[in-house]
Amino acid sequence: MANGDLHNKLTDLQMRGNQLTNETLESTRRIKDCLDTQDAGVKTLVMLDEQGEQLDRENRVSSGQPGVRAKDDRTEDEDQVGDGYIKRIREDEMEEKLTQLGEKVSNLKSNLENLCNEI
Repeated sequence: MANGDLHNKLTDLQMRGNQLTNETLESTRRIKDCLDTQDAGVKTLVMLDEQGEQLDRENRVSSGQPGVRAKDDRTEDEDQVGDGYIKRIREDEMEEKLTQLGEKVSNLKSNLENLCNEI
């Protein structure tokens, strides 16, 4: 194999390495955008749920329905359980997404190490 062939192969491998790096960076950006969007969606759903509960309470109080307990009457334990449940779901989802991201980064690292070994 001539020096020119080796140089061309090295240049091709470097270009491929740069391309993989760019693709990895773009994938990471997309994952971050997805996580940000998911977080915004969860916050929106929580706010909508709270607004719906507030409207229900106001409707019950204004209609004077007997025997209907307004949501404001719930105990602190009920509040903590509900809020804790939402928080736990979000933590589980984030942990799962971070684990997936870690696995992808590990795979990319292995691919880059293999590429470096070829060079």
